[in-house]
Amino acid sequence: MKRLAASLALVLLFPLVALASEGHSGAEGFTKHYANSLFEVTENGLYSVEMLVLGGELSVGMNTLDIIVHDAKDSDVMGADITVTPWMPDMGHGVKEQPVITERGGGLYSVENVEISMPGLWELRVQVDRGGQEDVAVFSFPGVHAAGAAMEEHMPTHMMVPEGLNVSHIRMSEGGAFRAAFVSEPTPSPINKVHGWMLYVETADGTPVTDAEITISGDMPEHGHGMPTKPRVARNLGGGVYDVEGMKFQMPGWWVVNFTISSGGVEDRVTFNLQLR
Repeated sequence: MKRLAASLALVLLFPLVALASEGHSGAEGFTKHYANSLFEVTENGLYSVEMLVLGGELSVGMNTLDIIVHDAKDSDVMGADITVTPWMPDMGHGVKEQPVITERGGGLYSVENVEISMPGLWELRVQVDRGGQEDVAVFSFPGVHAAGAAMEEHMPTHMMVPEGLNVSHIRMSEGGAFRAAFVSEPTPSPINKVHGWMLYVETADGTPVTDAEITISGDMPEHGHGMPTKPRVARNLGGGVYDVEGMKFQMPGWWVVNFTISSGGVEDRVTFNLQLR
């Protein structure tokens, strides 16, 4: 009954295209069946893979897909060994639970238990192997999210900001030697895009620090990884203002950015907390 309901939803969401009269095709030699499906030809051109996400879009949590596989002669691929691998290319990891694939006949395969563990850029890598003829199609989903009221329910621990966390853009250093402030360009800091910050540094009594040596690091405390780039001060603009380049945050959540500041024989560290969405 559950599968039947899903199939009915599939028919309603993705009306079958009249291919014979319209000549609709997904790529040279391959036929695309549904107007609103996702369609990819495998890397070596052996197969086409047409994907329908039941529910309309991939989201955080468990998802169900249907895929249709054709060979280079545009014939149904039956009896194939299919694997679907969810993957986060920016993070270099997948998920623990593997999707469950069931052949339905006529080149149609249902894919259930497709786990998406967090928001961000995901790929679904579909590997097709029939008779030793193996090839891969990659589907990219750049903005996967947990929609509406489901956001809090599915939000991983690293997405939560600890209660009472100071997210001010103006902070004193740990030892009280400096005060610093930053402005992101653009504001707020974007996800998965290299951008710059302007950092202003002054002493505790309000005197601009014009000769600082500054090193920068960042990480996600509850996720165990740092930034994919190595930010640095590109220019000292004078008056205590420093141009920082190479900032990049590859996923939403709670980030910590540290500036270690050395001036006049004094070294201290300023820490900024970010909640990026």
